[in-house]
Amino acid sequence: MAFLKKIKNMFTYTAGFILYHCSNTKNHYPCRLIGEKKHSTSGKSVIIYRILGNKIPIETETSLLLESPDLISRFHPADAIKIGAIALDEFISEISQNKKKEKYHFVRDLMLNSAHDIGNNKKIQASNQEWAHTTHTPPQSAFPSQHIPGNRYPCKLVGGKCNHNKTKTTVIYTIMGKREGYEIKLEDLIKNCRLIEKFHPTEAIKFGFISMGENLFSQNTAS
Repeated sequence: MAFLKKIKNMFTYTAGFILYHCSNTKNHYPCRLIGEKKHSTSGKSVIIYRILGNKIPIETETSLLLESPDLISRFHPADAIKIGAIALDEFISEISQNKKKEKYHFVRDLMLNSAHDIGNNKKIQASNQEWAHTTHTPPQSAFPSQHIPGNRYPCKLVGGKCNHNKTKTTVIYTIMGKREGYEIKLEDLIKNCRLIEKFHPTEAIKFGFISMGENLFSQNTAS
């Protein structure tokens, strides 16, 4: 789908722009997104990334990465936005055409109203295989202790709402130490480098997923 590819390229540029201008952040991210590809046998989407201090790229199926919040937390929020966009592509590829938008809306609402999970992931802890040349999540031992981030994020996603035709999303969030909630259009949040880096990467993935859907399905509505 040419339009979907165009949107994915847009996210590649946007994520790169944000990552460049947020490079001075105090938070630490040992994983750097390199790209994506399709698995040669399963056809599944695969995320390619590198761990700081290791030259060999690691390949992990997108679905497995999404089940590993501890691993997601090691990517910069700008990279997480791109991963979220890739996840939307993978998600709708397995759904019939007439159900794509309905399923997207369902998942979008779940994402906006569920807290992120940053607990230890058993799949990472239990893995003791040689991971460098395979396609799965690396074991915890792959990360030297100094590479495990103790990052802080003052902003927290608490909800969201959509416009009347469900094509645009407004994010509702709180700031640590303040009671009131704040609202911002998702399309404006994606462009705001300084604000994006204040959200946990597991929430940034949601922003990428939903924003990708906005671009895809609002285009379909317009046509």
